[in-house]
Amino acid sequence: MLVELLKAYHHFEKTQHKGLISKAGLGTYNHPALELVLTKLILEPVYYLDATGTAGAFSCLHGIEKGVILDTSFTSLKVARENSKGKPGLELLAAPIWSAPKARFERVVSRLSTDKGNARVEAEIMGIHQALSQEGKAYIVSHKDQGAKRYEKLLTDYFSTVKVVAKDKGWRLVEASQKKEAKPAKVRQTFEALGLSFEAEPGVYAAGKLDPGTAFLLETYDLSDVMGKKVLDLGCGYGLISLKAALAGAELTALDDDFLAIQSAYQNAKN
Repeated sequence: MLVELLKAYHHFEKTQHKGLISKAGLGTYNHPALELVLTKLILEPVYYLDATGTAGAFSCLHGIEKGVILDTSFTSLKVARENSKGKPGLELLAAPIWSAPKARFERVVSRLSTDKGNARVEAEIMGIHQALSQEGKAYIVSHKDQGAKRYEKLLTDYFSTVKVVAKDKGWRLVEASQKKEAKPAKVRQTFEALGLSFEAEPGVYAAGKLDPGTAFLLETYDLSDVMGKKVLDLGCGYGLISLKAALAGAELTALDDDFLAIQSAYQNAKN
């Protein structure tokens, strides 16, 4: 069973787009946000930051020659590496946008992670501002039912010009330019759960709280059973279960596809 699951995980699938591959679960190529950007955005021969979360599809389908594909998903970056082979001008970066090189990019294209909460989106908007050169332009996609207009208003704290340049099926493509002076905001969250102190990057699953599923598991499972055993925490998030198991005497391995989750769990283990 495990062998078959691992084979499926490492299997690449051909897509309807010539030369591009994907993996089960990514769901990036038929996303309406990608279609909106591909059909409405006219590209220029400048240096791009692709923060669309499309495993390199945006950059490759648009024929971008110079730029960085940024993501916090290891799976997405693995696919992006395959898609960008033969394109030496495209680099890969495992990082959140607020950790991207500052003032380096003439164009930033991003789809806001509205499914990961306000703190994540606010950090991303700050990151877009920091990554963009002074004369650059950012293109940001979000959905009207997921707070697009509210986030467009937030963009005006960072940019003098914010305008909607395209709409389709609730998706809104915004152009932001003319950077304002803005102070960097604190992005890492600190909180307590089950008597322990934690830190987490914004958008990591259940950051800032004890989620009901984890609470139920820890209430019903006797952790003394893991003493001296090798334990794999699959999808570790910010590391609450990992830390509890390690404190109970387990030899613990924490695993997650999200770079920020691993970073948060590692920091909490150190502390």
